[in-house]
Amino acid sequence: MPMDPSKSPVVEWHHDERTATDDIIVSSHQGPAMVYLSPDPPTDNSFGKFAEGEGPPAPGKWATTADISANGGSMSVRIPKGLKAGFYLIRAEMVGLHQADVRYLKNLICGA
Repeated sequence: MPMDPSKSPVVEWHHDERTATDDIIVSSHQGPAMVYLSPDPPTDNSFGKFAEGEGPPAPGKWATTADISANGGSMSVRIPKGLKAGFYLIRAEMVGLHQADVRYLKNLICGA
């Protein structure tokens, strides 16, 4: 897709269907989200991370819950200002840390 640094593309995740009621990710599978960019066509190791929704910014608030689930599976990302004009591929990843909704000190087997 052509990239324009003044635009903010939106990446989406869906589980079963593309609706507002879709269960994007189970609430116990919390974690960060990362977005990578590569010139098109990609070459070996050409993807570089340019955006992330980490966590937890506050107790119990990971990107999967604070940003993605709260916005119906969508995450807006900002294109780097100095990006050369051209065609690029965007790859978005969401990491589901199983049982990350439980503190490690409360549950040593499951907690994050």
